[in-house]
Amino acid sequence: MKELMVLVAFLALIWVTSGCATTGGPTGPQEATPGVPPGGSPAPRATEGAIPKASETPIARASETPAAKAAETPASKATDQGTSKPIPQEAEPQVAHAKQDLAQRLGVSVDSITVREVEEVEWRDSSLGCPEPGKAYLQVITPGYKIILEAQGKSYEYHTDRGKNVVLCQR
Repeated sequence: MKELMVLVAFLALIWVTSGCATTGGPTGPQEATPGVPPGGSPAPRATEGAIPKASETPIARASETPAAKAAETPASKATDQGTSKPIPQEAEPQVAHAKQDLAQRLGVSVDSITVREVEEVEWRDSSLGCPEPGKAYLQVITPGYKIILEAQGKSYEYHTDRGKNVVLCQR
């Protein structure tokens, strides 16, 4: 009987000490993560929230400024006649489609059409902000552009997606 009590005490001692050696909690042992104290969150890195040294702050070279980049880009690519802002490079195909559509509608040359504004937008649905009565549209956020063109003294607003869909929006 004495031997049985010693054995139970020994097993209890092993059971208690083995529970203290594991990392983790009541769900069982878990792998320890370097830099994270058991049951805690990681300590912040030394660089988080620190003010960068002057030697670490990037300095834009004159050739890397937006004005210099626009100057390096050919005018036909950077802007259209009469615009003060450059046309975003990723919007150039949509602008070309809109100008071609307007030229066909008015019977004028594409070169006589001026781009006044190109704005990146997210349309609420696939109507591109110009729903037609009786048509159904996908209810999905559709990224695209609002393009303002000018021809023959009038402004025309086109809405596009990022693909080939171009709509003259006559409100």
